[in-house]
Amino acid sequence: MKLTESQLRRIIREELRGISSKKMIKESSSKDAYSRLKELRKEYNRDFYHLKFISQDEYQEIYDLLKTSEKNRNSYDSFLEKVRKIIQPGAAYSAFFENKGFNLPYDEIIKLMKEHDSLSQRFVTKNASDETDRAYGRKRFQVVDKETNEVVDEFTDRKGSLGS
Repeated sequence: MKLTESQLRRIIREELRGISSKKMIKESSSKDAYSRLKELRKEYNRDFYHLKFISQDEYQEIYDLLKTSEKNRNSYDSFLEKVRKIIQPGAAYSAFFENKGFNLPYDEIIKLMKEHDSLSQRFVTKNASDETDRAYGRKRFQVVDKETNEVVDEFTDRKGSLGS
């Protein structure tokens, strides 16, 4: 079977469209996954931090106390006393005064933490500084998806930079 020039061009064009659309899907899924990771860090990083220092029962008890005290503001002092009995003063304790953390029940936060851990293993931050960056004291980084080798984010650390 002979192919005419126009048929051959059409076949090549279709193949190129298919390749480019697959590449766009991979890039968008990498960027979507990274944006989900950033969203989880922004919203629940404090909760993930608390789980390193307190047990499941303590977390759930504090969560329940917070929900109860929100309904009944008169019992706030008794709430703080109960919290002091549950955990020792420190990083987790200071969160109560800042009104941060303990936003979700333990089971839900564990699911989100597992999602966060799997997503964070998917990405790696690499040094992308060049000679100009080094001359000005900047550090440039790229976040790369390990699965697709696509750069999903770039940022510059300007600490110590001559321009700041």
